[in-house]
Amino acid sequence: MVKLELYRQFYDVSSIEDLVKLFQEGLVVTNRTADFFVDWEKVKRHVDDIKIELSLWNSLIGSSDIESDFIHLIKAYPEVIKTIPILAAIRDREFPVIIDFFDIEKGIKEMDFNKNRSFITESETRDYVNFGRNAGIFLLFDYIKNFYDYVLGVEVGMDTHARKNRSGKAMELLLKPIVEESANRLGCNVLFQNKFKSVAPWGKVPHFLANRKSDFIIYSDTKLVNIEVNYIQEQDRSRRRSSTPISTGITSLFQTIGDSSGSQMETCGGAQRVSS
Repeated sequence: MVKLELYRQFYDVSSIEDLVKLFQEGLVVTNRTADFFVDWEKVKRHVDDIKIELSLWNSLIGSSDIESDFIHLIKAYPEVIKTIPILAAIRDREFPVIIDFFDIEKGIKEMDFNKNRSFITESETRDYVNFGRNAGIFLLFDYIKNFYDYVLGVEVGMDTHARKNRSGKAMELLLKPIVEESANRLGCNVLFQNKFKSVAPWGKVPHFLANRKSDFIIYSDTKLVNIEVNYIQEQDRSRRRSSTPISTGITSLFQTIGDSSGSQMETCGGAQRVSS
């Protein structure tokens, strides 16, 4: 339940409707800074980790008999096997592949590209060749010039899937200086991305929260306020074209720990209240 009296101390609002309007007027269009889109440090690290193996694949570019040369290379340098999946934009090195949809018992092949030994069997060699052919990897040797550059591009593409994980982090970083400035002005301290059990010295922490991370915890004496930050992006393109702001949400969980009545956690904006 919203405590309007609290907001009246800081804002000129006389009703819940005024508070909602004030909130809506403060919505931001995006939480993305320029460095949000690609994690270049991670991309380059992933490619540099296999740059020697990628240089070996370069030796097969333009081959007139790619399957024969492929077999020769993986037998002479089995360390390149671990890089075969990334050539097809696959992060995993162990995964099943359907070879016969109508054969339940034998129609699934468990592919294993984690080879750290100097010898591979003929059966394994056939599996790698079949995968290279059927996944279209052999086609790469006809039309790319450098496998390092190619995998760099693959990693950039795969990194876009991590943007959803960076969205919350981006919002935290945007709000961090605001939270810190407000805490300093109020004479409080701030914990950033700490587990709830880190506030145990100030009182009892509910066991179900102990190992969960908080975005921000503002504390002073026996009072603690936990701020959880989220960013919700509007998917309705027609609304976006009409300049409706993308929604952003900040859910605050107010906690009082170790007061005169005992340990207590109060959750505002949620459905849970725990006290002891």
